[in-house]
Amino acid sequence: MQSPLTALVTVVEMTRNPELLFPALVAIVIATLIARLLMKQKGIFEQILDTWR
Repeated sequence: MQSPLTALVTVVEMTRNPELLFPALVAIVIATLIARLLMKQKGIFEQILDTWR
């Protein structure tokens, strides 16, 4: 399951350091792009929305 917002909030909550927000955001964007481009897999919520259409 891909949940970039949850990962970002978790990093901030665990470190209590807002200076890590940007590096964490960059890492999350890279990971999301890799998951979408290389694995060709949508997130779980996108898959659920596709079944409703």
